[in-house]
Amino acid sequence: MPAPPATPPAKIVTSDFRSLAMKAFVQYIVRTIEHERIRSRWGWQEHFEAYEWPRGRAGCREGIAARTRFHDAVTRARESSDRDAARLKSEVCNAIAGWGGINAPVSESDVGRIFSTIEILSSCRDADSIDCQNIFGRRIATASKVYYLSDPWAWTIYDSRVAYALNQFSFAFRNENAAVFDRIRDHITFAVPVSKAIGRKSLFGNMWNDRYAPQWFVRASLLLREVASALNAQSFPAPRYAIDDGEGWALYHVEMVLFMLGERRWVEQHHA
Repeated sequence: MPAPPATPPAKIVTSDFRSLAMKAFVQYIVRTIEHERIRSRWGWQEHFEAYEWPRGRAGCREGIAARTRFHDAVTRARESSDRDAARLKSEVCNAIAGWGGINAPVSESDVGRIFSTIEILSSCRDADSIDCQNIFGRRIATASKVYYLSDPWAWTIYDSRVAYALNQFSFAFRNENAAVFDRIRDHITFAVPVSKAIGRKSLFGNMWNDRYAPQWFVRASLLLREVASALNAQSFPAPRYAIDDGEGWALYHVEMVLFMLGERRWVEQHHA
């Protein structure tokens, strides 16, 4: 088992996610999902159309509709400046947490920090570097869902499912191309948040630390942007459903695929 990565730096340089080594990892993810059988499915379209959340009740079409509704709700809460603003922000945070399967209420102080972070993320969305020091990372599975739904073209959900999917791709990439992996290992060795699903354990050892949740969230977001860009550059057929009738693959489509792939471990069987 490889040693855990170095302590994530607070400032992330976005160009690191466009390096030749990172492009190799992006292409590895693109090819693996398209051409190899994973959990009895293969191909980006098939994995996207297999999206289901809540389980047994909503498919990919409903998943896009939910994301559209929540995106609109977060936008309204951000833009509200009247006496109902605090209530709207609390309601949308708790509604998103509930959609994600979390019953514990989001505290008033956490709601405030989440919405402050949304403004920070908006200001650095396309910056050359992103300073994670002021990004609120507590309860990252819930907080990142709100960040994601504020701008699902730029930021990803970072819960145990998405993180576990990325963790497995990193592990498999290391086994196939150790030299390239070593050049970017500190960028792609994603830690897995603690989950009730005890089977989602990092393949690089237990390295979760709430303190570094913002760094992993930002890194995952930058990586998913590059994956979506690669799918569009290679003219992969676009999903049938999109927020605001957008064209092509977007970060949120990639997130939905990874969400399903991160349900459980498959890394040893993905060549079958």
